[in-house]
Amino acid sequence: LLVFIKNGGHMHIICNEKILPEDVAAISQGYELKAKEEITLKDLETLISDKNLHETHQFSYKCLSYLIGLGRLDIQVANSERLVHFKTGYARDQEGNIVAFSGSVNYTMSALLFNWEQLWTYCSWINPEVFAPRIKEIIEPIDELFQGKIAGLPLVSGSEIEAFIQSHYPV
Repeated sequence: LLVFIKNGGHMHIICNEKILPEDVAAISQGYELKAKEEITLKDLETLISDKNLHETHQFSYKCLSYLIGLGRLDIQVANSERLVHFKTGYARDQEGNIVAFSGSVNYTMSALLFNWEQLWTYCSWINPEVFAPRIKEIIEPIDELFQGKIAGLPLVSGSEIEAFIQSHYPV
């Protein structure tokens, strides 16, 4: 992932409002860092090289904040009465390489033992004549959603996320 980020990669994530308070805090901190322009790629590299394996959760939240602060990750929350449950996405770097995916893999013990899971991945540089149409089918609706062109699913973004989550879960 760090190589992708170094190459200018950018990710958009749309999730529902059912996220942990620690996630909300990390997201808010990331958007504060982005507004202040206080984070550099070197800060993220240092964080990763100094990783303390005993503090995995803190490390993950710090990475989340840094990626948002760097402008490499954008998280938006779906404002819908329905559960947003699709698992599809793509990542593109500055060189135009794309990895797109669709499907779901649940990593709970129960799922690993008893579920049938499926995940499709497509790389733009492998069999481009075959995978290009599939990648396009994944990219276009995601981009339309992030651009607000899908009226049925309004999104909450940036610094508004924390207030939105708190209004849904005040305790």
